[in-house]
Amino acid sequence: MNLKKLTLTLMVFAVVSVLLNSCKPTCEKNPDDPECLQNDGEVITTVRLTVRDSITDTTVGVFEWKDADGDGAGAPTIDQINLSANTTYKVGLQVLNEIASPAEDITLEIQQEANDHQFFYHEHNVGITIAYDDLDTNSPQLPVGIRTLWRTGAAGTGNVHITLKHQPGIKDGNANTGDTDVDVEFVTVVQ
Repeated sequence: MNLKKLTLTLMVFAVVSVLLNSCKPTCEKNPDDPECLQNDGEVITTVRLTVRDSITDTTVGVFEWKDADGDGAGAPTIDQINLSANTTYKVGLQVLNEIASPAEDITLEIQQEANDHQFFYHEHNVGITIAYDDLDTNSPQLPVGIRTLWRTGAAGTGNVHITLKHQPGIKDGNANTGDTDVDVEFVTVVQ
């Protein structure tokens, strides 16, 4: 009799498990389901660079990449970065979700999770050298990229490409590791 009860209990458990799992949304079929979206990355509408002269510490410009509707149909607006030749700048980066009300400063979360995030900077055809000015607490410590130093050379025009990688538990200083949270490019003029 116990064998019959055990068999019946296992059969009931199997049927209930199948029914419960079949009722859950599958993210492949329902990618907009709230249960599927809860683990998505943050909505990022704005990447803001605040550029300060390294000697006088005065702000010389604020430059933004802004996608006001997030992943909507509207194209982003992108400021052109204008810098003086042969100058060193302190650059602070801020990441925002301005669809939220009030606007959400995602930079704070990136700072809190610095061991899992890194901004990567690539200069294309412009005389700028970019150095990190912040580190995480990993061992060995790796850059974060919220604060950087930009040293300009001769006059010229090119691009600065900025990518934020999310690398939970796998941060290794490599731009090819992890998921991309931000990927923006600014036309940059050194004059």
